[in-house]
Amino acid sequence: MDTPASLTSKRIGCIGCGKCDRACPMSLPVQDLLAGGTVADAECIQCAACADVCPKGVLRLRMGRMR
Repeated sequence: MDTPASLTSKRIGCIGCGKCDRACPMSLPVQDLLAGGTVADAECIQCAACADVCPKGVLRLRMGRMR
């Protein structure tokens, strides 16, 4: 499946601070959505605001093809 961008996470490093949830301009429950390793919500605009505020760097915006 080709996609221009996707948000992925290393869930094991998450400390549950909630900063990603608060930073989301779409008010999505980012922590819950990333439980599966990637945000799969049609309302996510792939802005990476959640990744920018993550203090542990567990979120990242991937560009290009998903495998």
